[in-house]
Amino acid sequence: MDKYPKSKGGVWKNKEKATDKHPDWKGHIEITGDQIRKLIEMAKARQEPRVQLSVWRSESDAGVKWLSIAAEVYMKEAKVAAEPEADFDDDDIDF
Repeated sequence: MDKYPKSKGGVWKNKEKATDKHPDWKGHIEITGDQIRKLIEMAKARQEPRVQLSVWRSESDAGVKWLSIAAEVYMKEAKVAAEPEADFDDDDIDF
């Protein structure tokens, strides 16, 4: 499994928009099995699931404009506990 599993999708102008309450754009994003596993891992670590999106303007060969989207699941690195300091004698202190 990738450290930061990625997927892709797209958003297109909503051709079925009939009222101002309908969305201007509609689309989808694919969710991979690796992303689902990473999201579950995040939940078990009591982290809020987070998916970062990146968006590019695109145009098809037929001239249809759309937004290309990439999604990346990532988990904050767990803080590593500091190594316990070696035991020392009070005699090691110069006062």
